[in-house]
Amino acid sequence: MQKTICITDTQMYSINGGGQVFVRSIINGLQKNYNIIYIGDSDEFLGYGKIKTIKPFKSFVYKLGINKMHILDRGIERLCFRLPALSKLIIKKIELNSDVIISNSTVDYLTLKRNNGIHYKSAIIVKHHPYYKFNQKYPGFIINGHKFFIFVENNEEQKSLSKDYGEGVVVVYPPVNIKEKYDKENVAKGLIEKVAGKKVILSIGRLSENQKRFSVAISAMKELTKSGENFLYLIAGDGPDKERYQKMINSLQLQDKVLLLGFINEDEKSFLLSVSKAVLIVSDRETFGLSMAEALRFGVPVVSTKTSGSLDFIENGKNGFLVDSDAKEISEKISYILKLKNKEYNKMKINSEKSCSKLKPEIATKNIKKRIEELLK
Repeated sequence: MQKTICITDTQMYSINGGGQVFVRSIINGLQKNYNIIYIGDSDEFLGYGKIKTIKPFKSFVYKLGINKMHILDRGIERLCFRLPALSKLIIKKIELNSDVIISNSTVDYLTLKRNNGIHYKSAIIVKHHPYYKFNQKYPGFIINGHKFFIFVENNEEQKSLSKDYGEGVVVVYPPVNIKEKYDKENVAKGLIEKVAGKKVILSIGRLSENQKRFSVAISAMKELTKSGENFLYLIAGDGPDKERYQKMINSLQLQDKVLLLGFINEDEKSFLLSVSKAVLIVSDRETFGLSMAEALRFGVPVVSTKTSGSLDFIENGKNGFLVDSDAKEISEKISYILKLKNKEYNKMKINSEKSCSKLKPEIATKNIKKRIEELLK
């Protein structure tokens, strides 16, 4: 008889980040071997094989569109943590039994606290982010005496959490799937025209100064104009600070050098990576860094601030550079890459591809299955 795995991916805002990519990869990798119960807001798995989908919030939440309003929802989320009884008004009553529960979001804590009817024998916590005070109680509540693993995405986080949770904390790099070939029909014609004849620098991420810090990147581009390089810096993504960044671009007179693309589809992402000379990441924190991994898989060197994730992958001068959050230093490293002769640049591209061989989906899925089997013994 197949074992049952419950995968919870509840959150009050629909930001599709690394955690959600990880969850989808886990589901796709495990569905043949286990019965899957997915508690989350995505419709992706409705009618998908043997997967049972449960939407966690009461219907009025979806009608109000609250799960799409990022800033408001963070406030509601924090309020629910301070007043757990409030979550009863928002989260549905759920009854189910599972051999293993895999938890991705701190809002899962509220879902489980609200539902004494969710029973499980062991637990896996994915991507625990201890940045906020209310996150601190999350692992202990979900573990609560059960056998467990906490999956983290970098060695620094493993070292930190191991002080509290011992050998149960393991590094499991998420599988990185990206279309290596793109369908030109799905790429906007204007996008192809924009990059023609330019040395493209690319960033992909949520337009939010809280964490992503694109203001530093835009300032670095102002510095880079002094190099005389015919470059184009593209920022793909959307978010609450889009207007702020556009005003900054205008004030620095970078309209011809820095473009905010908004949301792009998967084919457009693959196209941009195929024409980019470098990918730039200026976040103040990243436990892993999905855009970093996708760039390396594509053979694109990465210039990144010294986040936990980048420290595990980026080697200075080999597949990119680790930098401080300093506009001048960033511009110098990008300029170095842009000026490389073909032979040296191709060597950096080869090193980039080699550095992320451990991110292949089949390797990540194998590691996840191994840990689940240990819990099921």
